Amino acid sequence: MILPYNSEFVPAHNNKPCGPRPDPSDWCGFLEPAHQHGPASAIGPPYVYAVDVKSPVETILEVVDLALRTPIQP
Repeated sequence: MILPYNSEFVPAHNNKPCGPRPDPSDWCGFLEPAHQHGPASAIGPPYVYAVDVKSPVETILEVVDLALRTPIQP
């Protein structure tokens, strides 16, 4: 699964931008402009990949390619 996040979004309560895997105590993962499905993104690879929507297209494609090439072991 590949989930988008916005690294340039700074919540009013925090003064720092939201990252790819928001801390459970931070609201970034629940704010729609910052994240989609923030709690799920905390799982991380190989199950969940996060991609910054403000990244260059090449970087986004690298994340997609990595997700496609990485097997998930049972």
